[in-house]
Amino acid sequence: MSESKPHRAPAVRLAGRLSVLAAALLIWTVFARGPGQPADLPTPWQALLALVAEMGTADFWLAVGQTLLTTAIGLVASAAIGIPLGVLIGFSRKLDLSTRVIVDFGRFIPSVALLPLVLLLFGASRAMQVTLILLSAVWPLLIQATYAVRELSPQLRNVSRVFHLTFADRLRFVYLPAAMPFLATGVRIAATVCLLMSVSAEFLGGAEGVGRNLYLALQVNDGSKIVVYALTAAGIGIAVTYLFLFLQRQVLFWHPSVRGEVAR
Repeated sequence: MSESKPHRAPAVRLAGRLSVLAAALLIWTVFARGPGQPADLPTPWQALLALVAEMGTADFWLAVGQTLLTTAIGLVASAAIGIPLGVLIGFSRKLDLSTRVIVDFGRFIPSVALLPLVLLLFGASRAMQVTLILLSAVWPLLIQATYAVRELSPQLRNVSRVFHLTFADRLRFVYLPAAMPFLATGVRIAATVCLLMSVSAEFLGGAEGVGRNLYLALQVNDGSKIVVYALTAAGIGIAVTYLFLFLQRQVLFWHPSVRGEVAR
């Protein structure tokens, strides 16, 4: 009996997920044919047909490509700024104390509130989007990098000193492996933030991408296209999340937390 439990567990999880999905689609259908009918809310089947039709157009894929490209640029720029700054702050107690107020103040400012100023400076361009992304995504990376350095074991530092390792070797063989779990979490969070801010900047600022197409559909009250681009944005978010989870497992295959997941 005990040998059959591991084989039943995936089937039970799959059945539970399909049941929740079926219930959500049923609720969506009932709402679309009832309270949502005056707003021309499509049913799941109608939304699927509209999505397939929209996927056959070049405009759809151009919008998806623009959103993904902006998200990638914003993530790389945020990592290039946030991670090195976080490492420096983590290594220096004085720098940590002197920048704490700035970091706490900056990470609590809603970046969308700065959209009018950024839009005035850069217009409806990719520079505007990347600037908004930086103002949002740099903070989780900086904070995670700071905590990663702070959590380094004193024994690891002592061992690196005993063996007279150079700073480059310490960084490569001691500090970076110990900090990788924190940094991987920060990158995954930042990737989601980058996508959210990219779509928000497109929707509110008029830059090219999925968000702009969503806004144009809203302007003409096209319920099917609104749902299509809303689902597209959600699908991109899910794909980005699972991509970084996969990459995290590949990079941290040696870490106990990942080995534990694989074992389960």
